[in-house]
Amino acid sequence: MVFMMASASAAQAGLEGIAEEPSAEAADRPPLMSSRSWSASDVTKIELNYAKGEFITIEPAADGKITLNEYLTEDNAGYYAAAALSGGKLNFTQGSRPSGHACNSHTVLLLPESYAGTVSVHSGGGSISLYRMTGGAAYDLSCALGQIRVGHVAAKTIKASCPRAGTLIITDTSAALDVDFSGKITVSNSAVSGSIKNSGQSTHMAITLSYLSGDLFVSSASGTVVLGLPAEEAFTLNGTVTKTGGSRIVNHFGRGSFTTAGSAITGSNGSHPDKTVTVAASGKFILEAVQTPGNLKITAENANVDVQLAADGQYGYDYDYDKDAYTVTAAANGSTFEIKVAAKPGVTSGWDNRVTVRIPNQDYALITGVWKRAG
Repeated sequence: MVFMMASASAAQAGLEGIAEEPSAEAADRPPLMSSRSWSASDVTKIELNYAKGEFITIEPAADGKITLNEYLTEDNAGYYAAAALSGGKLNFTQGSRPSGHACNSHTVLLLPESYAGTVSVHSGGGSISLYRMTGGAAYDLSCALGQIRVGHVAAKTIKASCPRAGTLIITDTSAALDVDFSGKITVSNSAVSGSIKNSGQSTHMAITLSYLSGDLFVSSASGTVVLGLPAEEAFTLNGTVTKTGGSRIVNHFGRGSFTTAGSAITGSNGSHPDKTVTVAASGKFILEAVQTPGNLKITAENANVDVQLAADGQYGYDYDYDKDAYTVTAAANGSTFEIKVAAKPGVTSGWDNRVTVRIPNQDYALITGVWKRAG
């Protein structure tokens, strides 16, 4: 897999914005009222059906089990989800909610990172968040109204749908996508194939890919489609815009052989294109190139850093590192991607409280490692 970065700001947002989300969510959760666990070896399919809407988060389990944690402002057993395990299928149905007053609730599903079965989640509202799952599972995420967020995930497939005005954010993720969304769609620093459809009105799609893993179809019923494709990727493009008049197609790719005629753009990039990109936009289509940093620099200041190859082919680091002891920054600097880990003043760094950094398994022109004492 080849990692590509559009800009330093995109790198910072991808590694720090999504990576910090689980901790930020945890701080806002009400008290934990119910926690139940199941052996992962007994489960191949998981379904959560929360018709009344809920804040639902899926993230890795530290103990290798499947656990459902329910955070509620009121301790009432009737509010707990009903759970049933039969024939390898683990099914959760949302518990009751009080009438006449609000009950703040947040459901967290913890899965082993290696879980490779299917996961289906439906929420009538609120949000669905999927973080740092790298086992190659198949996910089906749907909400009647709300937000779906996916960050640092390596999946077999991700299906995401929302029939009303919602928001979809996918960052640092590798998967075949099946997206049918009404609302704003953002896909960044990801390696994907499949279909991304936006059926909403006056919406914006921003898609920046680190790798094109297969054929891709992108369509939008209205608004602008901004598509950033890897500059070194070999692909054939067929793009059309429904509306006429003005500059409806803007080609900023800067390479390849593309021809714009009226409301259509066709052409290819690379000497042997083996993937097809099809775009059906309504208002405007903007094609951009994503550049590749060929060098890597890792700096550790009074800190122990464990460098590992990333299972999802993306740059990253453990989001649960000790933030009171370390600061971690990451950004693309020209042709070099830089990661810096620094211990805060007064912190004694040891191997037991190290920071784990993950890098893509790719060819680098130059790798620089720097260890130094601050001050």
